[in-house]
Amino acid sequence: PSVLVCVSAGARPAAVLSWYNGSLPLLDRDTHPVRHMAILQADGTYITRSRIVLTPTRFDHNRTIQCRARNEVLDHLKQEPQKDNFTLHVNYSPVVSMISRTVFVNETEDFQLSCTFEGNPRNLVRVVWFHKDTPIDMDSERYEMITSDMISLLVRQARKNDSGLYFCRLSNVIGQGQPDKSTSVEVYTRPTVRIRMDPLSPVREGEQVNVTLFCDIEQGNPRILTRVRWFMDRILLNELTQ
Repeated sequence: PSVLVCVSAGARPAAVLSWYNGSLPLLDRDTHPVRHMAILQADGTYITRSRIVLTPTRFDHNRTIQCRARNEVLDHLKQEPQKDNFTLHVNYSPVVSMISRTVFVNETEDFQLSCTFEGNPRNLVRVVWFHKDTPIDMDSERYEMITSDMISLLVRQARKNDSGLYFCRLSNVIGQGQPDKSTSVEVYTRPTVRIRMDPLSPVREGEQVNVTLFCDIEQGNPRILTRVRWFMDRILLNELTQ
């Protein structure tokens, strides 16, 4: 919590002090208790002190807290209250968000992931990227960290096992933060297929039986074939498209 004290001196009658967050009045609440005290001086004037206890959040950073003092004299003269301002500087750990929810990339291509953040101070003391909840070894030549307004990870030569969830964890001198949602990377790979024949047993010449050939995908992402070409002795027999 932060304690702010406002003091008014030389008023007669005693000044009434009030607090504002911007244009919003800060009344006596459990979240920000306010206490006032007026002390009569030997010359007949008053010193008035007001004390407010605040628990600022990151949303209060750079907010202006204002103390206003007025009494019956100012009201009678229709003058503005006396004012003094204080700007809140709130330090907080990074609040992190990933730029993309899903990234699609072809095998052997490069891809880049980025996260943005707010924090005070802005200077980061540590950046760690995670893949499937495991820290990425940045000493590998496949990875490169790019720092600007955003924090980016460049991954070279995408591989099948690069698919999965990624996120960054950022730290400043106050603490660390990571996003609520990760970025999903989907690496598209070339299909590996196997020919299957039905029936499996050998077919005799002249035997009146139908033979069906199937092209089954064994590996590849996505698992759906969009085009199939059939060849016999390297001669194109048929081409099927989805």
